[in-house]
Amino acid sequence: MSWSPRTRRSVPGRYTQYRASATGSLFAALAVILLGIAFEFGQKLISGRSCETRDMFINSFGVLTGILIGLFASRIRHISPRVPAD
Repeated sequence: MSWSPRTRRSVPGRYTQYRASATGSLFAALAVILLGIAFEFGQKLISGRSCETRDMFINSFGVLTGILIGLFASRIRHISPRVPAD
């Protein structure tokens, strides 16, 4: 995944920071959801475990909730506070 100049910002004297983009977040969410589905199917191979569709939906909901919270926190962090005029 490549970073565009819009999502990259450099802080003088500090490391380069990357802001979460909506596209990157959706790509990450899709990848993690697919990984969770693969783990659910992998549970069929373990005795005493079962593969349930309900678990797949619950995992997907948790991933999307985490991504939304991360995007929201990223936006809040980058809002600069107003400084009162002298």
